[in-house]
Amino acid sequence: MSSIGNLEAALSAYRSGDFVLARALFRRLAEAGQPEPALYLGLMYAAGEGGPQDDAQALKLFRYAAIQGNPAAQFTVGLRYHQGRGVTRSTSEAAKWYRKAADQGDGNAQSNLATLLSSGDGVAMDEVEATRLLEQSAKSGDMLGQLMLGSRYEVGNGVKQSSERAAELFTMAAEQGHAEAQAKLGLAYHAGKGVGRNDGLALKWLALAAEQNHALAQFGLGYMYRNGLGTPRDDAAAAGWYRRAADQGFEPAYYNLGFLYRKGFGVLRDEGQARVWYGKAAATGDAKASVILEAMQFPMLFDLLEALSPGDRSVLEAVMQMPRDEALQAGLVTVHESANHRLWSEMSKVGWMAEVIGLAQPVNKEAMLLVQTICFRLTPAGLDRVPIFLQTV
Repeated sequence: MSSIGNLEAALSAYRSGDFVLARALFRRLAEAGQPEPALYLGLMYAAGEGGPQDDAQALKLFRYAAIQGNPAAQFTVGLRYHQGRGVTRSTSEAAKWYRKAADQGDGNAQSNLATLLSSGDGVAMDEVEATRLLEQSAKSGDMLGQLMLGSRYEVGNGVKQSSERAAELFTMAAEQGHAEAQAKLGLAYHAGKGVGRNDGLALKWLALAAEQNHALAQFGLGYMYRNGLGTPRDDAAAAGWYRRAADQGFEPAYYNLGFLYRKGFGVLRDEGQARVWYGKAAATGDAKASVILEAMQFPMLFDLLEALSPGDRSVLEAVMQMPRDEALQAGLVTVHESANHRLWSEMSKVGWMAEVIGLAQPVNKEAMLLVQTICFRLTPAGLDRVPIFLQTV
């Protein structure tokens, strides 16, 4: 039987799951000096298929095939150095082997070398060469190269910005199953960025990425279900996807879960769970979550606040931008006789409303209105400075 026939027999044994036989056949061919069987045998040693797992022996076989010019083996040796698997990690050594494979047209090596060149890790930084390699990698069909090049076109990094070209490249990688590309393509369809806006397609691609445990896609899918975009509204599905993203530490999902638990949307209403998730969000620096946690101490007032229309939540900007004492001295407000002193005391621990909340945060309007409604009443002079809806306070 010819060497080609022997290689086919070894590959057939491997595909059928007979790893012991495949390992023996690959070994026989490798010992006869054939580089491709040596690569396959190295992969079996690396995976522990058909015998003991042995990274050191795997590297020897990869290196043997690489020295003979096999580009896949050259890439694999580079990857081992890049990861530090079975060898001391060295990005400069990785770049050397990636270059050998890249010069032979190996798309994986081209994209990995581009990564090192772009960051200057182990090699001199060279964005022009990185872009050139990614163009070659993407053209060869390498999905990582397509994703990376698409990301460059998305923001105009080393290339002229083009949302259309970015979407085209994301599509190529997404159709090969790359989760990050699927997520980016889904977001592009939702925003109409580089493609016509289509929430049905946005949902499709986000779902494919989410099923691969991509946290951003899981969050995005939750958002789509929550808002009925590309699908009927389904709060239970939204809660499920938000939870999966949150369990991976995707911080924006914390606030959304807190909201769903507080409202009982898609889950049983549970203020304890709402506090847990708002607390996680607040711990990441989410000022809105922090304010809501404070406001939840006064549920009756908080429910009243939330019943207001968005327009009715406008803040009394002319008054609230002043320190409390200045507002009082200007005669714009007076302390209400029935003021809730506990609330006033809690908010006063760190200062007047504008100082407690910080005017830059969107939720400030709600928080300030909550405090103001119960703590003071506008004087006639103050009424001229604020929206009509509050003149009944």
